[in-house]
Amino acid sequence: MKDIKPIFIAKTRSFWLGIVPAALTLIDVIAGAATDGTAEPIAGAVAALLGPFTGTTAEQVHSFMLAVAPICALIVAHQRKGVSRPYAATPGKEAAAVQAEVIE
Repeated sequence: MKDIKPIFIAKTRSFWLGIVPAALTLIDVIAGAATDGTAEPIAGAVAALLGPFTGTTAEQVHSFMLAVAPICALIVAHQRKGVSRPYAATPGKEAAAVQAEVIE
């Protein structure tokens, strides 16, 4: 057994590079499924920001989001491999040590 301190989830790379992009992609997929497939709120917002400078459309952004979704899952899996620190939902819970079994 080993004492491990939890880490606030918003401080992790797996949150910002894996969970957040996956959640945004999921929002677009659900919105598209709920309508005729043209509602892509996240992709539309990104296209509205980038479109004037790059000519990017919402469909291009959405297809890119779908293409990188498996990479987001790999990032989360890579960050959570082995004996990793458990996530804490609030920053105050980082101080409490948690017992974890070390598997080698």
